[in-house]
Amino acid sequence: MAYTNHQNFLEMPTGAVDWAAIYNLLLSQLEKGRTIKLAAGEALAKGKGFYIKNDGKAWLADDTTACLGIWQSETTAVGIAGFGQVDGVMANITWAWTPGGKIYLTAAGVLTHTVSGNPIGTAISATEILIGVK
Repeated sequence: MAYTNHQNFLEMPTGAVDWAAIYNLLLSQLEKGRTIKLAAGEALAKGKGFYIKNDGKAWLADDTTACLGIWQSETTAVGIAGFGQVDGVMANITWAWTPGGKIYLTAAGVLTHTVSGNPIGTAISATEILIGVK
């Protein structure tokens, strides 16, 4: 299957098409929020904040940098392309957020409720955060 360059949407295949499956996949992707495909400027781990440096690559954000979003791909090596989520809802069943609480980054780029720098999102349930809502 082919996907769009930056937001990873499924492109329409040729031949017989299961329209319901494509429609449902697209709705699911829109519901989650926008992602952007970038090469990693340093090793990036899933669930950590990232920003884009002037080299056009994704770098680990911390409590002193302007965070663009949350890295979505599994651990990504330098120079390898991965996806970062820049808005929408991100879920993780291991999280235990307080709904309504702001989400920040630590000095190591880890998500936290502890106030540090600018908020990068808001918890909407114990296991979901809305990225970009301050």
